[in-house]
Amino acid sequence: MSKKMSEIVEQLKPVCDAVDRILGPLQPSGHSKNAKTQCIDLEKRPKTTPTIIEPELFGRKDLKRIVADEIMIGKYRDNDLTVLPIVGPGGIGKTTFTQHIYEEVKNHFQISVWICVSQNFNANVLAKEIVEKMPKGNNEKENESDQEKIEKRIQSQQFLLVLDDVWEYHEDEWKTLLAPFRKSGTKGNMVIVTTRKQKIAKMVESTDCSIKLDRLDHEDSMRLFQACVFDNKKTWEDYPSGLQKVGVDIVNRLKGFPLAIKTVGRLLRNKLTLDRWTRVYESKEWELQSNDDDIMPVLKLSYNYLPFHLQQCFSYCALFPEDYRFCGQELINLWIGLGLLGTDDQNKTMEYLGLEYLDQLVDNGFFEQVGKEHDSPYVMHDLLHELATNISSHEIRCLNSSTLSSINEIPKSIRHMSIIVDNRHVENRIAFENHKKDLSTLGNKLKAGNLRTIMLFGEYHGCFYKIFGDVLIDAKSLRVIFLSGASYDVGDVLCNFSELVHLRYLRIEDSRMCGASLPNSITRFYHLLVLDLQEHYGELGFPRDMGNLLKLRHFLVHDDNIHSSIFEVGKLNFLHELRKFEVKREMKGFDLEQIGRLLVLRGSLGIYNLEKVEGIKEANDAKLAYLNHLDSLVLDWDNERCNRDPIREGNVLENLKPHDNIRELHIAGHGGVSCPNWLSGDLSIRNLESLLIKYELEINSCGASGRELTQVLSHLPKLSILVIRKCQNVARLGVAEQRTITTPESSLSPSANKAAKTLTTIPQQQTGEAEEMETATADDGLLLLPPQIKVFEIRKWRELSLDSGGIQGLLSLQTLGIYDCPKLLCSSSSSYSPFSTSLQTLDLWNVKGMETLPSPLPNLTWLSITSCGNLRGGEVLWDLLAQGNLTFLSVHKTPNFFLGSEQSCSQVDEQEDMHRSWRLQVLSTDDFARVLAAPVCHLLSSSLTKLSLGWNTEVECFTMEQEKALHILKSIEDLEIWSCEELQSLPVGLSQIPTIKTLRIYDCPAISSLGNLPNSLQQLDISSCQAITSLGTLPDSLQQLEISSCPSISSLDGTTIHSLPTSLREIDVRNCGNEELKRQCRKLQGTIPIVPCRVLIVLLCLHLLLRLGTYYKYTTG
Repeated sequence: MSKKMSEIVEQLKPVCDAVDRILGPLQPSGHSKNAKTQCIDLEKRPKTTPTIIEPELFGRKDLKRIVADEIMIGKYRDNDLTVLPIVGPGGIGKTTFTQHIYEEVKNHFQISVWICVSQNFNANVLAKEIVEKMPKGNNEKENESDQEKIEKRIQSQQFLLVLDDVWEYHEDEWKTLLAPFRKSGTKGNMVIVTTRKQKIAKMVESTDCSIKLDRLDHEDSMRLFQACVFDNKKTWEDYPSGLQKVGVDIVNRLKGFPLAIKTVGRLLRNKLTLDRWTRVYESKEWELQSNDDDIMPVLKLSYNYLPFHLQQCFSYCALFPEDYRFCGQELINLWIGLGLLGTDDQNKTMEYLGLEYLDQLVDNGFFEQVGKEHDSPYVMHDLLHELATNISSHEIRCLNSSTLSSINEIPKSIRHMSIIVDNRHVENRIAFENHKKDLSTLGNKLKAGNLRTIMLFGEYHGCFYKIFGDVLIDAKSLRVIFLSGASYDVGDVLCNFSELVHLRYLRIEDSRMCGASLPNSITRFYHLLVLDLQEHYGELGFPRDMGNLLKLRHFLVHDDNIHSSIFEVGKLNFLHELRKFEVKREMKGFDLEQIGRLLVLRGSLGIYNLEKVEGIKEANDAKLAYLNHLDSLVLDWDNERCNRDPIREGNVLENLKPHDNIRELHIAGHGGVSCPNWLSGDLSIRNLESLLIKYELEINSCGASGRELTQVLSHLPKLSILVIRKCQNVARLGVAEQRTITTPESSLSPSANKAAKTLTTIPQQQTGEAEEMETATADDGLLLLPPQIKVFEIRKWRELSLDSGGIQGLLSLQTLGIYDCPKLLCSSSSSYSPFSTSLQTLDLWNVKGMETLPSPLPNLTWLSITSCGNLRGGEVLWDLLAQGNLTFLSVHKTPNFFLGSEQSCSQVDEQEDMHRSWRLQVLSTDDFARVLAAPVCHLLSSSLTKLSLGWNTEVECFTMEQEKALHILKSIEDLEIWSCEELQSLPVGLSQIPTIKTLRIYDCPAISSLGNLPNSLQQLDISSCQAITSLGTLPDSLQQLEISSCPSISSLDGTTIHSLPTSLREIDVRNCGNEELKRQCRKLQGTIPIVPCRVLIVLLCLHLLLRLGTYYKYTTG
C-alpha cells in the first residue's frame, strides 16, 4: 500500500508544481519564497571552518594565486596590518574561496585563526573565541582580558585572522576587536573578512583592496557543472545527443553561481535523460527570480525534483537552528521517529535506508559533511536552510525567542514546532522579566492541540518552564519530543505527557545546571521507536519494565548500568544498543539467550557475571558470532567470586567467540588456563585495535604466561591502547623487537604452540609494512609489549618488575598509568629513564622504590603522583617546569616530593626567573607547608590559575606565612579546599586576593564561617560543610551560588530578592534537608533567572572523586 501511495505522490508532483505557481504570488508577504520568514533566527548562521570541503576551486585558481602571492610576497607584505574584504552575494563561493586562500598561506604565518562571525558582531565574544584558538603565550596571566592575551600572544608574531560571514558593522566594536592586532610589532599581518554587503567591505578595508567575487564565466561554469554531473568519469559523448545543448542552456540560467551550479548539477546527474533535463529547463520556477543575485528559485527547482521521501527528510531540518551541526545518526533517528523511513524492502532496515537518504541528500548538494571521518558532522548552507524554512512554512515553524514579540499569529496548519531560547534572556533580571512577558503571549497565538512535534532549544529554556507548561497545555497528540537543555520535571512542561501513547521519538538533553525528571509512564508508550537519553543524567525508574516496548529500536543512555536492568531484554528484537548485560541478575529474564535474540545489536556490548554461566550450551545461546555489527565487546567474570573452575571458564570463553569484525575486546577476571584459540590460534580477529586483559588467575594454576600473552599481542598490529591487570604468572615487562625468534615447540601450551607455528611473521595486509615481530621468548615470565602502543595502563601487579631497558622501546607511548605496582620501578637505574621521551601523561599510584623522578621527560604535560613512598621531585621537577610543557601537577600522600623546594626556589636568580617559561596552570596537593612557601609561590605566580588544596587530615589552620604566600599567586582564579577534616577556617585575608573568581569548599566539616570573600568572586560552591550556618555577606560580583549537603544552613541571609547581590543569576541548593531553605529557593524561581526546578540528591562521593582525580578510582581496583 505504501509503495502505491508513493507512486501516486510522484504522479501528483507536476500538478502540485502548477498549483504552486498559481498560488505562489498570493502568499502573505511574511511567507514569501524569497524572504526570510519571521521564524528564522537571524542572529545565527552556519558555523564555517577552514577545512576545505570542495577540493577543486573552479574558475578562481588564478585569482587565488594572485591573492596568495600578494599576501606572502607582494604588496601586503610591508604593511603592519591589512584588512582584506572578500565580498559577494550568497552562494557566490566566498567561504570556499577563502578556505583555499587560508590553506595556501597559513604556513607563512606563525599564528592562523579562522572565526565564523555571523550576525552578532560582538568584540568581546569574538576576542574570547580567538583566544581559544590561539596557542598560549609564556608568562600569561589568566585574569587578563582576552584583548590583553591576544596582544601578548601575537607579539613579534606574524598572524592571519579570517572573519567569515560578517553581517554587521559597528565602528566601536570593530576598533575594539582590532586594537590588540595593531600592536604586534611585525609586518605583513592579515585580516580577511568575507561579507555579502559591499557597504561593510568599504568600511572595514584598510586600503582600496576589496575583492569582489564575480560569477563564474560560462567556461568555468560548464567545467563545474560537468564535474558535478559526471564526477570526472565520463563525458558528453557517453550520453544521448542533445543532452549537452540542454545542459548548456541550463548552465546559462544558473548565472555563474557555484552553489546553484552544484545543486542543480547534482540533481541532474541522478537521471541523465533528455526528457528529464528538458523538463528542468522548461520549468516555470526560473521566472520567479526577483533579481540577478536571487538563486532561491534555482534551489527550489532542485528541491522540486528530489524524490518525495528526500523532500520530506530535508524539509524537517527547518526545525533546527541555522548553526546546527547534525550528527548522522541523530538525523536518521529523527526521521525514524517522524515515520519517514518506512520500507517495503525486507533486506533494508530503517537505519540503512536513513543512511541512504542522507547520502543522497549529500549527493544532491543539500548537505555537506565536514571532514572525512565516518562520524564527521553534517552542515547545511544558510540559503538551503532558508529554502527548507520556506517550503515547509505551512506545516513547520521554528521560533526564535528574540522575535516572539513581532509575531502576530501562527497558522493553525502548523504541526511541527521548535522554539529557541537565547541565553541573553537570562543575562540579567530585566531581560528575564521582559522575555517572560513575550513568551506568555505565545499561548494565544498557537493552537498547541494540533502539534505533532515539539522541540525546545537553549541551555536555559528551563527557566521558563512554567510558561511553556501553560503554552503547551493542550499538546495531547505529540509524536516527536526533543528537549535540549531540560532542567525540570517533563510533566511540568507537558502536563499530558503520560497520555502521549502515540509517541515515537523522545530525546532529552539535561541542562548543565540541573537534570530533568522523567515519569515512569514511558513504559506505556508502546509505539516508541527512539528513546535518546544520552545527555540525561537523572535517575530512571522505568528501565526494568521496558520489555513492553516491543517496537523500540534505539535506547541511548549515558550509563551502561541502565541497559543491564531491562527485564527480558530479548523481547526487544529491534533493539540496536545494549551496552551492558548482567548474566542471571535475577532468576528469570537475564539468561544469555536474551542476547541471542538481539541479532541487530551494534556498537559496544558488555557481558558481566560470566562466572554464572554453567556450560557450553549457555555460552552458545549468546550467538556472539552472529553479531556482525558489534565494534566492542567486554567479557567479564567477577573477581570476587569464591568458586573458580578453570576448565569450565575456559570452555565458556572458547564458545563466546565474537564476529571477526570486532575491533575492541576486553576480557576481565577470566580464570581459564590459557587464551582461547580464536584469540591466540586461528587468527580470526585481526581487526582488533584495543585489547584489555584482566586475568585474575589462581597462583598455583599454570595460567597465561608472558610468552602466550606476547603472542596474543603480536597478532594485533592495529593495537594502540592496552590495559593489563594482575597477570600473576608474568614477572617482568619489556618491549618486543622487530625481529623473528624461534622457540622450541615443547615449551609452549597447545594453543600457544599452534600460534607459534603460524605467527613468526605478522600478516602484512593489516599494516602494509614488511616487518616481523618477536612472538616468543625462552622466559615464560617475560611479557613483551608491541612497540606501537600509545596508551598503556598497568594495574594491581604487585610483583612485576621491568626488564633491562624498561619500556623505552615504546617510542609512540603518550599516556602511561601505573597503579598499585609497588616493585615495578625499584630495579630502575637512576642513570637512565625507564620511559620513552614521547610520554605526555604520567600517572603513578602506589609505586615505591624510586628516589627521584625519572628523566628526561621533555614532552610531559600532565603528572599525577599518589602514595609513592619517599619519591622526591628534586631537580627533575624543576627542569620539567622550566621546560615550559608541564601544565598539570597533582601530588598527594607522597610527603617528600616537595622536600627542599623552598631552598631550590630561593636559589633561582630573580633575573633568570623573569625569563623562565613556566606554564604550570593547575596544582593539586596535600602538602600545604612546602607549596605555600614564598619562594615556591613566587615562581608559580605568573602561570598558576587553579590551586587545589585537599586530602589533608591534619592541618587545622593556615599559618601567617602560608597566607602571605597565597597572596603572591597573582594569576590565581580558581581556589579549591577539600577533604580537610580538621581545618577550621579559610585563609585570613582571602578578600584581598583580587583575582579569585571561583571558590569551592568541599568536605570540610570543621569550617564554621566563610569570612570575608573576594570582591572579584563570581562562583561560590559549598558542599558537605556541616558546620557552616551562615553565608555571611556575599560579594556584589557573585553570579553563581551552589550549596550542597550543608544541613546547618537553614536559610539564605535575607529572603527577599533585593537582599541578594544584583549580579546573582544562578542559585542551586541541593540535598540540604532544610525545608525552609527549599521554600526560599522555590520562592526565588521566576525572580532569579536560573534556579533549578527541583532539589536533586547528589552523591557526595561524586564530588570526592572529582577532587581526588583519576588516581582515586584505582584504589579499589
